[in-house]
Amino acid sequence: MVTTIDRGEIGALVLLDMSAAFDTIDHGIMLDVFQHRFRVGDAALDWFAYYFADRTQQFVTGTDSSSVSQLLIGTPQGSVLGLKCFVTYVEDVTEIFQQHGIPCHLFADDMQGTGCSKPSRVNEV
Repeated sequence: MVTTIDRGEIGALVLLDMSAAFDTIDHGIMLDVFQHRFRVGDAALDWFAYYFADRTQQFVTGTDSSSVSQLLIGTPQGSVLGLKCFVTYVEDVTEIFQQHGIPCHLFADDMQGTGCSKPSRVNEV
């Protein structure tokens, strides 16, 4: 952004926090992404299928707890593998940024898009 200002331009930064998206990952789509986009197959693909299979959750507060629920979507946000699965799942979003000429950076569940222009073209940014 310093060089943008030095050129007499204005800059825009869009920050997207996608942390809630961890809960929306469809396991079937995730396995398809692994298989077709990243060419994961055979035993490795079976391992990921096993990782997603039979996941459950239960809420506990004090002495109260909910019933156990089967999880058909989502990946654990706090796990090392959950983060890698999420990044793999959303990595093609860079193509959308690129189609619109927007430089972007992805890190875990944070996405940043930047733009700059002369002040007379502020509406375009």
